[in-house]
Amino acid sequence: MHVPLPRRLLAASILGLAAVAALQGTAQGQTPTESSVEVRSQLMFRVPDATAQRLLPAGWQLNPATTGPAHGANLLIVLTDRLLTQDTEGRPVPGGVGQAVVLVVPGRNPATGIAGPVIVGGFATGEGAPGPYGTYAPAAITHERAVTAGPDGVRRGQERWSATTPEGDRFELRMRYAVGTPSRTTPQQRVSSGRNPDFHRIYQVDQGTVVLRAAGTDHIEEFAFAASGPRLGPIFDGSEQLTAVLSLPWYLRRVSLP
Repeated sequence: MHVPLPRRLLAASILGLAAVAALQGTAQGQTPTESSVEVRSQLMFRVPDATAQRLLPAGWQLNPATTGPAHGANLLIVLTDRLLTQDTEGRPVPGGVGQAVVLVVPGRNPATGIAGPVIVGGFATGEGAPGPYGTYAPAAITHERAVTAGPDGVRRGQERWSATTPEGDRFELRMRYAVGTPSRTTPQQRVSSGRNPDFHRIYQVDQGTVVLRAAGTDHIEEFAFAASGPRLGPIFDGSEQLTAVLSLPWYLRRVSLP
């Protein structure tokens, strides 16, 4: 997908200024590979444990968060709008611009003690598939996102996502919400591949997070979600429960290999 020049310039400015300040300090022994600027939304679900467990590699166990908005969620859908991805020399990375719908299961390998998000599937546009984790199927993805401020000073966001594959998978999301003030965090994550669990990458992140829906919080005014097809149908069979929705208006990521 072609990204208009103003968005590229904005992304480059954010990456060049904020990322350098906030994402430096890669641990000794790690090899930086790329940096990216993204806008994300996250849907968190509780599905039957057996359903989520089947998505994990052999030897891994479910490891849902016990606190925060992700409390109890054993399956996440991460909706990613990638504005810019660069290698360590500042060159564009093939497949580094576009959209992705990523399926994540929080997991833990008791034999090794490794714990963290496991990328178990998903869809991506263009050169984004199969992706570094080898799990994304190519898909046609459309995405619209807009934030407006009314005369009452309230900022409202609208998002639409649609993904379809030649095999018949289909993902649809539509939501409208009141936009709150984001919290800023700088987490580090170890993210593993569900296809090749020996492969993982390390993320150093600067992100803003707005909790749109969670226990005791609901700023969503309209929400419609549907998922079907050979990959999605067995997971989203009507037994899933949406537990939280997050908006990440900025997501700056530095990726390293161990």
